[in-house]
Amino acid sequence: SIVEEKRAHETKVVDSTQEANRWCQKLGVPRTYTTKRRKSKLCVVVTDQLTAEVSTRVVSTTMFMREHRKLEALMELKRSEDHASEKQGQGQGQGQGQGQG
Repeated sequence: SIVEEKRAHETKVVDSTQEANRWCQKLGVPRTYTTKRRKSKLCVVVTDQLTAEVSTRVVSTTMFMREHRKLEALMELKRSEDHASEKQGQGQGQGQGQGQG
């Protein structure tokens, strides 16, 4: 039913805001997301903490999900970079070990 679909969408948005907050923390992005109801519609409050200035804006769940996808792409990029640097670090460690042996 429509009510069940709406509830499922809202649950997904709430879960995604928590995930986005974790990603922002890992990426060093000074931004937080919280959900809020406005006239019975769920929306997302975006808080940017740039230097001493804090700016807040309210966005629709659709706009938030777009931001969520961008953050997800950044996290994938970070993971692949971290993985590549780990491999590179292991390679260097082995090389040094062999030279001393």
